[in-house]
Amino acid sequence: MEGAKAAIARRRAAPGPDVISDLIRVRDGDRLSETELVTLVWQLVLGGQTPANLIANAVEALLAHPDQLAAPRADPDRLDLARDEAAHLGYAHGPHFCLGAWPARLQVRIALTALLRRSPGLAPAKTPERMPDPGTWRLASLPVVL
Repeated sequence: MEGAKAAIARRRAAPGPDVISDLIRVRDGDRLSETELVTLVWQLVLGGQTPANLIANAVEALLAHPDQLAAPRADPDRLDLARDEAAHLGYAHGPHFCLGAWPARLQVRIALTALLRRSPGLAPAKTPERMPDPGTWRLASLPVVL
């Protein structure tokens, strides 16, 4: 939240043609509370992290389960690349469904396809390290050999 507050302070001091400046104008027009403004900006930042974390976690999972690249199968207890996208709740459900789910899935698909095509010998270089974060499942590092 501190990062969101700092971004808001920067844009209040120097508004620009961007979404944070637009949200500040709405807030200062008394249509948003300060808490709502900070929360919206924080959600925008988190939204940008979701595809990046998903890409890193997907690469880690594929490196740990290389058989999935060769022969995906439908076992609910295993990584399954053929699983129906609609069957998981990674982007929530119903009225809480993430508006950025479609572009995030597209970003991940493009990134993984390009990485695996360009680096067919992709392999782990060291054990990945997790970053302590109560809100997301993310890596601090994922050393690989291309």
